Amino acid sequence: MTNIQIDICNYLSSEFIGCRYELLGKDRVKVIGKGGEEYTFTCNIFGDILDAKTKEVVAISDLPHDLDLIGNQRPSSWKGKNESFKGMAPGKEQDQD
Repeated sequence: MTNIQIDICNYLSSEFIGCRYELLGKDRVKVIGKGGEEYTFTCNIFGDILDAKTKEVVAISDLPHDLDLIGNQRPSSWKGKNESFKGMAPGKEQDQD
C-alpha cells in the first residue's frame, strides 16, 4: 500500500461505513458498497480526493493549495463530500438512525 492509498483509505474510512476496499495500481482505491456499487478514487498533488473516472474533486484536503508551501506534507483531514456518493453506503450520520 502506497502513501497515496493510505491517505485515500483514511478519507474513505471516515466517510463510508461497511464498505470493502481494493487497491488498484499505485494511486487508486476502489470502494465497494454494501449494495455492490463501485467507485474508484485517487488524489491530486494537494491530497484532494478525486473520482478517478471523472476527475471530479470529492473532498478537499487540509494541505495548502500552493506548491511553494506544501513541501512533503500529507493530508490529515478533508472537507466536503460529493453528493453523488451519498447513497453509496451508510455514513456515520446515517448509522445513528
